Amino acid sequence: MNLQEQISRIKSMMRIFETMDLNESALNKLKRNLDKLPMYIKSTCSWLNPKAFNSFEEFLQRVIFSSTRDFISNEYDFNSEKELEEIRVQLLYYVKLYVEENMLEEILYYYNQR
Repeated sequence: MNLQEQISRIKSMMRIFETMDLNESALNKLKRNLDKLPMYIKSTCSWLNPKAFNSFEEFLQRVIFSSTRDFISNEYDFNSEKELEEIRVQLLYYVKLYVEENMLEEILYYYNQR
């Protein structure tokens, strides 16, 4: 990834963070671990079978949901299942934005190659 792509990615994420309505610790945790998010997204793509879905939109939604679930389960500390679910619901939207702004073409390419 070249410098311009990195700058563009950082700017897009800053726009997303400005709109976040998360508690401070959840927001800080997401910011600190944002560089790990693509790993979860790529991992999810690799174990999902695109042929099992009726459309790219279905596949994409599953990638976003599963990536969010795995990211939170591994990167966050939570005290209860309720807290885990609250964080998951809050972050799902922001993971979706991240995917749409940064990885959509890569996921579409993967989907079309399978």
